[in-house]
Amino acid sequence: MSANKSLTGTSYLRASSLRSFGLFCSTVVTALAALTAVAPAANAITNNFATLVNFNSSTGDTPFYGQLVLDSSGNIYGTTSQGPGSNFGTIFEIPANTNTLNTLAVFNSKETTGSQPNASLLLDNSGNIYGTSWSGGIGNSGTIFKVAPGTGTINTLATFDSSTTGWEPNYGMVADSSGNLYGTTEAGGADSYGTVFKFNPTTGAITTLAVFNGANGSYPNGGLSIDRNGNLYGTTYSGGANNDGTVFEIAAGTSTLTTIVTFDGTNGANPQAGVTIDGNGYLYGTTIHGGTNNVGTVFEISGNGFYTVANFNGANGNRPTGNLQVKGDGCIFGVTSGGGAYSKGTVFEIIPGSGTITTLVSFDGTNGECPIGGVTLGQGSMIYGTTSMGGAYNQGTVWEIYQVF
Repeated sequence: MSANKSLTGTSYLRASSLRSFGLFCSTVVTALAALTAVAPAANAITNNFATLVNFNSSTGDTPFYGQLVLDSSGNIYGTTSQGPGSNFGTIFEIPANTNTLNTLAVFNSKETTGSQPNASLLLDNSGNIYGTSWSGGIGNSGTIFKVAPGTGTINTLATFDSSTTGWEPNYGMVADSSGNLYGTTEAGGADSYGTVFKFNPTTGAITTLAVFNGANGSYPNGGLSIDRNGNLYGTTYSGGANNDGTVFEIAAGTSTLTTIVTFDGTNGANPQAGVTIDGNGYLYGTTIHGGTNNVGTVFEISGNGFYTVANFNGANGNRPTGNLQVKGDGCIFGVTSGGGAYSKGTVFEIIPGSGTITTLVSFDGTNGECPIGGVTLGQGSMIYGTTSMGGAYNQGTVWEIYQVF
């Protein structure tokens, strides 16, 4: 991968304030409320939208940055950051082809189980569930946990400490071929700007691979991706040469962090998600600021360098969050936390080579509001995701789209 270089510095939104983010989702887009609905896509795809689950305080509520994951049978797994009982969050399952919500585990003790599991889960071949909690554990800096299949018991494998390993592990982990897990903490480390860590499930040890210091980026507001060679890629929300964020790489088997893109506003600013690797090894991601209209971009990094795939304009969404998904045919899918016909967020698609953002769904509150966890592709033409607000109880939803060509 090769390089380029972005933040306005006006509104760094730390994930440490979940409720503030919810307030942002419902208020920041009022200036765009007068925008008209986006016209139907010219390719005449019918997008059949359905709400699978409406969260409430008794089931767990407010799914946050966690992207849904599917097992080989099509069962859906995810997390809620709040509720029920102690209000520390849950792990849930939706069995394939149903809209039944099963609560698999409840976080009920800040020190023992951790709290607020905002991140995506990781499933292994034996059905074990791994994840992180944003807070809790000894020192209240977050945890790494495991839930064995059929048990419903949250086993805390490791806890973070703010000064060394970092704190606020807010995003999902990835695994290498040896079973080691890798992730980021949004804050902490020697310079308090966040870390990249490695976790060995056999020894239970957290190793700090890299520490952010501002110059090499700060506050990694997204998880990592790993390529077939074991190289790690991620983003930072701010820092870098222009304080607008970066894309970085850590080569396999090393702890050397290399900045491969520095954002400058024109090419985007403040990535709020990680990058996605397609079948060609190209990286795709989003920024929530910057670009032509300063409401976000979609970008690509390939062997030919960096380029902006598309710019958001409010009507087609603004502030894209959560990881993108790229299908084998090159179509890109993602969500925006605001904008669209009702200023409550969208699901979008970009057909390869078009540079055009097509709105598949505009959320209206009733069908959900403020999706921030990205999208997950299922079998065939199925697309899944969550909203952090809205739905029947205004506490978030799980939704699906079936595309009919």
